[in-house]
Amino acid sequence: MPKLAGVGNNTVDKYVNQGMMYPGGNAVNVAVLARRYGLKTSYVGWIGNDIYGQLILNALKEENVDISYTHVKDDVTNYTEIYIKNGDRTFGNVRRGASSKFKMSNSDIQFLAEHDIIHTSYYSSIEPYLDTLSKLDSLISFDFTDEFTIDYLNKYVQSVDIGIFSISDKKIEDIKSFMEKLYSKGLKFVICTKGSSGSYLYDGQFYFQPIVETEIIDTLGAGDGFVARFLVEYIRESDVKEALHKAAISAADVCQYHGAFNRGIPVPSNKM
Repeated sequence: MPKLAGVGNNTVDKYVNQGMMYPGGNAVNVAVLARRYGLKTSYVGWIGNDIYGQLILNALKEENVDISYTHVKDDVTNYTEIYIKNGDRTFGNVRRGASSKFKMSNSDIQFLAEHDIIHTSYYSSIEPYLDTLSKLDSLISFDFTDEFTIDYLNKYVQSVDIGIFSISDKKIEDIKSFMEKLYSKGLKFVICTKGSSGSYLYDGQFYFQPIVETEIIDTLGAGDGFVARFLVEYIRESDVKEALHKAAISAADVCQYHGAFNRGIPVPSNKM
């Protein structure tokens, strides 16, 4: 069975109004969701030795994600406070901990070499290792989010096979030009997500995938659901159009509950 590794970023999303907290972070979300969609998956990264880290670790175990190289450090775990008011989501305090200090060991890299796809992100602190990872036989999937700069792209995009970008404020013509330029730098797939306006993919040919309408409870993690399902379908050699459509369905599914994979627990009263 093909294998995918999520590498780097983890966090806990604390929904202050609800008094609930959910394990998350791009690399964790993609590893868990890709496991649900049928791949063997692993999570490689650092978590803190606290209640938040235990929440993430327990969720990974319960979802049958390989945690052989999930390292518990003598540090705190990242978390983000989230407030919901009139259906709108705003972010409060952000705590940086173990995940933000992640350093990859040689044994981590050797373990990752056993995977067909390595997925990571802008928030994962692995830029010093991208060139090394790019020399493995694994495909490198990288979520640049919406915080990338042109200098950042020029420095790292050539180490990536599948580039994912969140772009909400650009015209279609500008998106297509952007995707063509990135593809010319060696990317196999360029994926641009545009929220409720759908998603675009370029692999020498342009594809557009509209969203799948659904009842929306929470959009947090929907993009990770899209990416996880696309990667699963790609490794299964699905047609690109079919892979995008299934990815949109999975993104819609994630919108129907809180947290990227709905494993929340109450926030302890002393942690509110």
